[in-house]
Amino acid sequence: MQLDVVDVKGKKVGTLEVADAVFGAPIREDLFWEVVKAQRAAKRQGTHSTKTEAFVRGGGKKPYKQKGTGNARQGSTRAPHFVGGGVVFGPHPRDYSYTVPKKVRRKALASALSLRAKESKVVVLDQLAFEAPKTKQVLEVLKSLGVGKTLLVDRKENGALTKSVRNLTSAKFIAPEGLNVYDILNYPSLIITRDAIKAVEGRILGDKDKEEAPVAKTAKGRAKTQALLLAAHHGGPDLQDAHIPQLLDRVADLDLVRVAGDLEQDLGRQLLRVDLALGTAAALLQEGALLGQQRALDDLLGRTHH
Repeated sequence: MQLDVVDVKGKKVGTLEVADAVFGAPIREDLFWEVVKAQRAAKRQGTHSTKTEAFVRGGGKKPYKQKGTGNARQGSTRAPHFVGGGVVFGPHPRDYSYTVPKKVRRKALASALSLRAKESKVVVLDQLAFEAPKTKQVLEVLKSLGVGKTLLVDRKENGALTKSVRNLTSAKFIAPEGLNVYDILNYPSLIITRDAIKAVEGRILGDKDKEEAPVAKTAKGRAKTQALLLAAHHGGPDLQDAHIPQLLDRVADLDLVRVAGDLEQDLGRQLLRVDLALGTAAALLQEGALLGQQRALDDLLGRTHH
């Protein structure tokens, strides 16, 4: 899909081709809930703390004797049912953060960007650079673009923009590396530069746009490559001239050390089997020879007695 690119005055200066997987993805409110809940949980300090009976000061002496007072027996004035006593099952310092799967985070971020694009709330700027930090300049840009509460996204090296926005309550600056679902949903409008869009797309798509892994890196490719290597090692008829370029291409993409180790182990096991078979055969032959000699001796002795 394409998005219009404007300047700081709001005038169209061109178009930008963006990935449909980032700005045209399905809207998944369930993923919004999952990711926002995790973000809010990670922001919790978790410093809350209460004292149990063991940590409350005082109460080391038995308040009165066990019997004869008419009162219920007590061992300490810091028991939970006393005023000033300890707290039972109270909160203690803990970490509320937890990890959301990377694929879920990427899909949620793409869904949030797609939501703003569907609402026509995404403004793509050619560039947003200031010579010096000036909050007034940012307000003029926001007024020219006709936006209110806004999230601005640009490269983190833009220090002038960072300092110009941090004094505003209606706008927030964030780098592409920190763009998140919570801020996108919290700010109705999104202003992003051309360079930042490329960075965000690279972050969301990850390895999807990269070339597919060579066949040799899959299990099937490894098995075929090892078969070709064995054929080359033994010089069997399975290795043809047409297979040599294919073999070289596969070997270039493999971890040769690992393959060599696997082949060495396989050959070692085969040689061990051969050694065991030869040893067994030799033992059987020797036993057979001894039995033959014994039978010949028995026959000779029998003839002598007769």
